Amino acid sequence: CRKLGRDAVRVMQDVARVPEFDQLWKDLLEQPETVGIRDLGDLLCVRTPNAVLASRLTPEMEQQLLFIVQHVKMGQQQRYQKWFMSRWGLSTSEGETLIPDLVRYICCVYHPPNEVIRSDVVQRWAAVGWLLTTARSETIKANTKLALFYDWLFYERKSKDHPGDSVMVVEPAALLIIRSISKWTEITADLMEFLFAAADDWCPRYRQLCRRGIYNAASECLHLGVIPKTTSGRAGWHLVSAYGLAPDKLGAGLRARVRAQ
Repeated sequence: CRKLGRDAVRVMQDVARVPEFDQLWKDLLEQPETVGIRDLGDLLCVRTPNAVLASRLTPEMEQQLLFIVQHVKMGQQQRYQKWFMSRWGLSTSEGETLIPDLVRYICCVYHPPNEVIRSDVVQRWAAVGWLLTTARSETIKANTKLALFYDWLFYERKSKDHPGDSVMVVEPAALLIIRSISKWTEITADLMEFLFAAADDWCPRYRQLCRRGIYNAASECLHLGVIPKTTSGRAGWHLVSAYGLAPDKLGAGLRARVRAQ
Protein backbone atom coordinates (compact mmCIF):
# COMPACT_ATOMS: atom_id res chain seq x y z
CA CYS A 1 0.00 0.00 0.00
CA ARG A 2 2.88 2.37 0.82
CA LYS A 3 4.24 1.93 -2.70
CA LEU A 4 1.07 3.54 -4.09
CA GLY A 5 1.58 6.66 -2.00
CA ARG A 6 -0.96 9.26 -0.89
CA ASP A 7 -3.18 8.91 -3.95
CA ALA A 8 -4.22 5.50 -2.65
CA VAL A 9 -6.08 7.35 0.12
CA ARG A 10 -7.64 9.82 -2.33
CA VAL A 11 -8.95 7.03 -4.54
CA MET A 12 -10.02 4.80 -1.66
CA GLN A 13 -12.27 7.55 -0.33
CA ASP A 14 -14.34 7.35 -3.51
CA VAL A 15 -15.01 3.63 -3.11
CA ALA A 16 -14.96 3.30 0.67
CA ARG A 17 -18.69 2.54 0.79
CA VAL A 18 -18.45 -0.24 -1.80
CA PRO A 19 -18.73 -3.50 0.20
CA GLU A 20 -15.64 -5.01 -1.43
CA PHE A 21 -13.49 -2.07 -0.26
CA ASP A 22 -15.16 -1.35 3.07
CA GLN A 23 -12.84 -3.56 5.14
CA LEU A 24 -9.70 -2.27 3.42
CA TRP A 25 -10.74 1.31 4.20
CA LYS A 26 -11.38 0.41 7.83
CA ASP A 27 -7.96 -1.23 8.02
CA LEU A 28 -6.33 1.94 6.65
CA LEU A 29 -7.98 4.02 9.35
CA GLU A 30 -7.96 1.64 12.31
CA GLN A 31 -5.33 -1.04 11.67
CA PRO A 32 -2.79 0.52 9.26
CA GLU A 33 -0.12 -2.04 10.16
CA THR A 34 -2.19 -4.73 8.41
CA VAL A 35 -1.67 -2.96 5.07
CA GLY A 36 2.03 -2.28 5.59
CA ILE A 37 2.06 1.27 6.99
CA ARG A 38 2.66 2.78 10.42
CA ASP A 39 -0.37 5.07 10.28
CA LEU A 40 -2.43 6.97 7.73
CA GLY A 41 -0.28 10.06 8.13
CA ASP A 42 2.74 8.00 7.16
CA LEU A 43 1.08 7.08 3.85
CA LEU A 44 -0.12 10.64 3.17
CA CYS A 45 3.49 11.87 3.28
CA VAL A 46 4.56 9.52 0.47
CA ARG A 47 4.21 10.86 -3.07
CA THR A 48 2.54 8.53 -5.54
CA PRO A 49 4.92 7.36 -8.31
CA ASN A 50 4.37 9.05 -11.65
CA ALA A 51 3.94 5.67 -13.34
CA VAL A 52 0.91 4.97 -11.15
CA LEU A 53 -0.70 8.33 -11.94
CA ALA A 54 0.01 8.01 -15.66
CA SER A 55 -1.55 4.54 -15.75
CA ARG A 56 -5.01 6.10 -15.39
CA LEU A 57 -4.64 7.52 -18.91
CA THR A 58 -4.51 5.42 -22.04
CA PRO A 59 -1.46 6.05 -24.26
CA GLU A 60 -3.70 7.73 -26.85
CA MET A 61 -5.34 9.98 -24.26
CA GLU A 62 -1.93 10.95 -22.87
CA GLN A 63 -0.61 11.76 -26.33
CA GLN A 64 -3.58 13.97 -27.17
CA LEU A 65 -3.47 15.81 -23.84
CA LEU A 66 0.24 16.47 -24.28
CA PHE A 67 -0.41 17.81 -27.78
CA ILE A 68 -2.71 20.47 -26.31
CA VAL A 69 -0.19 21.64 -23.67
CA GLN A 70 2.86 21.37 -25.91
CA HIS A 71 1.75 22.59 -29.34
CA VAL A 72 -1.54 24.52 -29.15
CA LYS A 73 -1.24 28.27 -28.58
CA MET A 74 -3.11 30.06 -25.83
CA GLY A 75 -6.34 31.46 -27.23
CA GLN A 76 -6.59 28.76 -29.89
CA GLN A 77 -7.25 25.78 -27.62
CA GLN A 78 -11.04 25.76 -27.46
CA ARG A 79 -11.68 23.54 -30.48
CA TYR A 80 -9.00 21.09 -29.38
CA GLN A 81 -10.48 20.94 -25.90
CA LYS A 82 -13.98 20.34 -27.27
CA TRP A 83 -12.65 17.55 -29.45
CA PHE A 84 -10.78 16.00 -26.51
CA MET A 85 -13.91 16.10 -24.36
CA SER A 86 -15.98 14.50 -27.09
CA ARG A 87 -13.36 11.85 -27.90
CA TRP A 88 -13.16 10.67 -24.29
CA GLY A 89 -16.72 11.36 -23.22
CA LEU A 90 -15.75 13.74 -20.43
CA SER A 91 -19.20 15.34 -20.48
CA THR A 92 -20.88 12.04 -19.55
CA SER A 93 -21.42 10.87 -15.98
CA GLU A 94 -19.04 7.97 -16.51
CA GLY A 95 -16.41 9.86 -18.46
CA GLU A 96 -16.15 12.79 -16.06
CA THR A 97 -14.76 10.47 -13.39
CA LEU A 98 -11.48 10.70 -15.35
CA ILE A 99 -11.20 14.47 -14.86
CA PRO A 100 -9.46 14.27 -11.44
CA ASP A 101 -6.96 11.80 -12.90
CA LEU A 102 -6.22 14.17 -15.80
CA VAL A 103 -5.57 16.97 -13.30
CA ARG A 104 -3.26 14.73 -11.27
CA TYR A 105 -1.37 13.87 -14.47
CA ILE A 106 -0.89 17.53 -15.39
CA CYS A 107 0.25 18.51 -11.89
CA CYS A 108 2.49 15.56 -11.08
CA VAL A 109 3.59 13.86 -14.29
CA TYR A 110 3.89 16.54 -16.97
CA HIS A 111 6.56 19.04 -15.94
CA PRO A 112 7.48 21.11 -19.01
CA PRO A 113 10.95 22.56 -19.57
CA ASN A 114 11.52 26.31 -19.18
CA GLU A 115 11.32 27.01 -22.90
CA VAL A 116 7.76 25.64 -22.95
CA ILE A 117 6.81 27.54 -19.80
CA ARG A 118 8.03 30.78 -21.40
CA SER A 119 6.31 30.08 -24.72
CA ASP A 120 2.80 30.97 -25.88
CA VAL A 121 1.42 27.41 -25.79
CA VAL A 122 -1.38 26.38 -23.43
CA GLN A 123 0.03 26.50 -19.91
CA ARG A 124 -0.69 23.90 -17.26
CA TRP A 125 -2.69 26.33 -15.11
CA ALA A 126 -4.97 27.03 -18.07
CA ALA A 127 -5.39 23.32 -18.78
CA VAL A 128 -6.45 22.49 -15.21
CA GLY A 129 -8.73 25.53 -15.22
CA TRP A 130 -10.44 24.14 -18.30
CA LEU A 131 -10.80 20.70 -16.71
CA LEU A 132 -12.32 22.25 -13.59
CA THR A 133 -15.04 23.84 -15.70
CA THR A 134 -15.88 20.56 -17.44
CA ALA A 135 -16.85 18.80 -14.20
CA ARG A 136 -20.64 18.81 -13.80
CA SER A 137 -21.59 16.79 -10.73
CA GLU A 138 -20.78 18.28 -7.33
CA THR A 139 -18.87 15.13 -6.38
CA ILE A 140 -16.58 15.32 -9.41
CA LYS A 141 -16.09 19.07 -8.91
CA ALA A 142 -14.92 18.43 -5.35
CA ASN A 143 -12.74 15.49 -6.41
CA THR A 144 -11.15 17.60 -9.15
CA LYS A 145 -10.30 20.43 -6.77
CA LEU A 146 -8.88 17.92 -4.31
CA ALA A 147 -6.75 16.45 -7.13
CA LEU A 148 -5.47 19.96 -7.88
CA PHE A 149 -4.57 20.80 -4.27
CA TYR A 150 -3.71 17.33 -2.99
CA ASP A 151 0.05 17.87 -2.90
CA TRP A 152 -0.39 21.26 -1.23
CA LEU A 153 -1.76 19.54 1.86
CA PHE A 154 1.44 17.54 2.43
CA TYR A 155 4.10 19.69 0.77
CA GLU A 156 7.59 19.54 2.25
CA ARG A 157 10.36 22.02 1.57
CA LYS A 158 13.92 20.79 1.25
CA SER A 159 15.68 20.22 4.56
CA LYS A 160 18.37 18.02 6.05
CA ASP A 161 15.69 15.42 6.81
CA HIS A 162 13.70 15.65 3.58
CA PRO A 163 14.75 15.98 -0.09
CA GLY A 164 11.86 18.37 -0.67
CA ASP A 165 8.93 18.23 -3.06
CA SER A 166 9.01 19.76 -6.52
CA VAL A 167 7.36 23.16 -6.78
CA MET A 168 6.03 22.01 -10.15
CA VAL A 169 3.34 19.91 -8.43
CA VAL A 170 1.80 23.01 -6.83
CA GLU A 171 2.52 25.55 -9.59
CA PRO A 172 -0.67 25.01 -11.66
CA ALA A 173 -3.00 25.76 -8.73
CA ALA A 174 -0.94 28.76 -7.60
CA LEU A 175 -0.94 30.33 -11.07
CA LEU A 176 -4.63 29.56 -11.61
CA ILE A 177 -5.48 31.44 -8.41
CA ILE A 178 -3.27 34.40 -9.37
CA ARG A 179 -4.30 34.62 -13.03
CA SER A 180 -8.02 34.41 -12.23
CA ILE A 181 -8.15 37.42 -9.89
CA SER A 182 -8.66 40.07 -12.57
CA LYS A 183 -11.05 38.27 -14.96
CA TRP A 184 -12.54 35.25 -13.19
CA THR A 185 -12.81 36.28 -9.56
CA GLU A 186 -15.34 33.55 -8.82
CA ILE A 187 -12.69 30.94 -9.65
CA THR A 188 -10.21 32.50 -7.23
CA ALA A 189 -12.87 32.64 -4.50
CA ASP A 190 -13.92 29.04 -5.07
CA LEU A 191 -10.36 27.71 -5.06
CA MET A 192 -9.32 29.62 -1.96
CA GLU A 193 -12.44 28.52 -0.13
CA PHE A 194 -11.83 24.89 -1.05
CA LEU A 195 -8.14 25.02 -0.11
CA PHE A 196 -8.72 26.38 3.37
CA ALA A 197 -11.70 24.10 3.96
CA ALA A 198 -9.64 21.09 2.87
CA ALA A 199 -6.88 22.01 5.34
CA ASP A 200 -9.31 22.01 8.25
CA ASP A 201 -11.98 19.52 7.25
CA TRP A 202 -10.67 16.97 4.75
CA CYS A 203 -8.95 14.89 7.42
CA PRO A 204 -9.41 16.54 10.84
CA ARG A 205 -6.94 14.29 12.64
CA TYR A 206 -4.17 15.61 10.34
CA ARG A 207 -5.32 19.25 10.32
CA GLN A 208 -1.96 20.62 11.44
CA LEU A 209 -0.11 18.53 8.87
CA CYS A 210 -2.32 19.93 6.10
CA ARG A 211 -2.01 23.52 7.31
CA ARG A 212 1.76 23.19 7.45
CA GLY A 213 1.77 21.73 3.94
CA ILE A 214 -0.19 24.67 2.52
CA TYR A 215 2.16 27.13 4.25
CA ASN A 216 5.19 25.27 2.85
CA ALA A 217 3.74 25.22 -0.67
CA ALA A 218 2.89 28.93 -0.69
CA SER A 219 6.29 29.82 0.79
CA GLU A 220 8.09 27.77 -1.84
CA CYS A 221 6.11 29.43 -4.64
CA LEU A 222 7.19 32.83 -3.33
CA HIS A 223 10.79 31.79 -2.74
CA LEU A 224 11.23 30.40 -6.24
CA GLY A 225 9.35 33.19 -7.98
CA VAL A 226 6.40 31.11 -9.14
CA ILE A 227 4.28 33.77 -7.45
CA PRO A 228 5.98 37.18 -7.88
CA LYS A 229 6.41 39.24 -4.72
CA THR A 230 5.65 42.48 -6.57
CA THR A 231 3.06 43.14 -9.22
CA SER A 232 5.22 44.43 -12.11
CA GLY A 233 2.21 44.01 -14.32
CA ARG A 234 1.40 40.60 -12.87
CA ALA A 235 -0.61 39.77 -9.76
CA GLY A 236 1.44 38.92 -6.66
CA TRP A 237 0.59 36.79 -3.63
CA HIS A 238 -0.17 39.93 -1.61
CA LEU A 239 -3.05 40.55 -4.02
CA VAL A 240 -4.42 37.12 -3.17
CA SER A 241 -4.33 38.05 0.51
CA ALA A 242 -5.94 41.42 -0.17
CA TYR A 243 -8.57 39.74 -2.31
CA GLY A 244 -9.33 37.18 0.38
CA LEU A 245 -9.67 39.85 3.05
CA ALA A 246 -12.00 42.07 1.02
CA PRO A 247 -15.49 42.09 2.59
CA ASP A 248 -17.25 41.96 -0.78
CA LYS A 249 -15.30 38.90 -1.96
CA LEU A 250 -15.48 36.26 0.76
CA GLY A 251 -17.57 35.62 3.83
CA ALA A 252 -16.44 36.55 7.31
CA GLY A 253 -15.63 32.95 8.21
CA LEU A 254 -13.32 32.48 5.25
CA ARG A 255 -11.69 35.89 5.75
CA ALA A 256 -10.79 34.70 9.24
CA ARG A 257 -9.23 31.59 7.72
CA VAL A 258 -7.17 33.71 5.33
CA ARG A 259 -5.86 35.76 8.26
CA ALA A 260 -5.07 32.57 10.20
CA GLN A 261 -3.16 31.04 7.29
